[in-house]
Amino acid sequence: MTVPDKSKNEEPKRNPAFIREKIVKKPVSLKERIYRVVSLVLLAALLGAAAAASFVLVRFRMEQVLYPSEPEEQVVIPKDTDPRETEAPVAETESAAQTETETSSEDLDELIQSAVNEKKLEIEDYKRLSALAANVWKEAQRSFVTVTAVRQQVDVFDNVYENEGQTSGIILEMSSRNVLILTRYDEIQDTDELEVTFINGIKAQAEIRATDSQTGIAVLDVAVSQLGEANLELITPITLGNSYALSVGSPVIAAGDPYGIVGSMSAGSVVYVGTESHGADTDIRIVYTNLGLPADAGGFLLNMDGEVIGIFTEAYSSSDGSLTPAVGISNIKGIIEHLCNGRSIAYMGIEGQAVTSEISENYDLPIGVYVTEAVTGSPAYQAGIQSGDVITRLGETSVSSMRDIHEALLLLEPGTEIQVTVSRNGMEGSRELTFTIQLESR
Repeated sequence: MTVPDKSKNEEPKRNPAFIREKIVKKPVSLKERIYRVVSLVLLAALLGAAAAASFVLVRFRMEQVLYPSEPEEQVVIPKDTDPRETEAPVAETESAAQTETETSSEDLDELIQSAVNEKKLEIEDYKRLSALAANVWKEAQRSFVTVTAVRQQVDVFDNVYENEGQTSGIILEMSSRNVLILTRYDEIQDTDELEVTFINGIKAQAEIRATDSQTGIAVLDVAVSQLGEANLELITPITLGNSYALSVGSPVIAAGDPYGIVGSMSAGSVVYVGTESHGADTDIRIVYTNLGLPADAGGFLLNMDGEVIGIFTEAYSSSDGSLTPAVGISNIKGIIEHLCNGRSIAYMGIEGQAVTSEISENYDLPIGVYVTEAVTGSPAYQAGIQSGDVITRLGETSVSSMRDIHEALLLLEPGTEIQVTVSRNGMEGSRELTFTIQLESR
């Protein structure tokens, strides 16, 4: 019996209609797509910034651990002792004491002229001096640089152009990081760019480390990384000498840019060494020479050992065509040290003269500093200190000379408040007053 094949007659099974339907996703709008892209970009930027910040912090910390940076060494400049800072003889007369307190310009001219007459040189002396000066200058050039100040200016047609000015400088200190250079403040202020050229012609960019407008000096900083090792071997710091050791007749050399030309020099001698103080809050002593330089002479004064014993600055330039003044270097070594370390000088603003024991006895004044002027607008002026006051104490420190005030202020920072005690004469006699002065930066 044959069994019929049912598979041939059966129809294939079909899925229900709803199973055959294809589910289509809801279409994404353009606005939503833009939103997703922006969100993705912001998230990526945020994660990238977080990663970068983490990398910088970790790297900085690891560099501190693996390569600890050495603290910058503080520059210390040895100070000189003035052998003339001794008490005057007891037998000093009232007129002599008054002369010590304030020397008139006529008296000063007479003293200088008499010194010139006593120290006249012969022709052979000039020849030997010139030869020696040339050799000293040749060796000292390793410590001299040319400072080029670039300023951008605008002409009448609004065209921008660059104006360059040059002056000389000396190398004060050299370390593994920087080279410190002393130069004139007036020549480098308000500049857009500073360039230093060393003796071998290598040029480097410089930054102003600190300035002092009162003495007219500035210290520049040149990164050693700009100079090759071979170049560093060709330059050397100069030695700061002792200007207190100068006397009438001492041979000296004006070097740097005494005639306004960088690289020039001249030789002469000292004709007078001032003993009076000049300037506000300072004990500046002037060295007068017979160099006969122009009034705007720049550069430095050297002795025959090639040491710097003076500097020509705009603040103390009063050359009359025959006598040329220079600031004695010993009086400003403390200021130079501050500037080398990037510190500002505290400013009070008084000019004065020492009241010695003899003057105190003759004029019934306390020992201290007689104020000849409280500079208009200065902290001392604003506090109420007047001409004629005698300053006896700064804080708890007794003062008896401008040198004492100068050194006391070097220990203080601008912005510090200090109590200044003065003695003031009035209708009812003298009375002691105390003023609170907030020091400024000069």
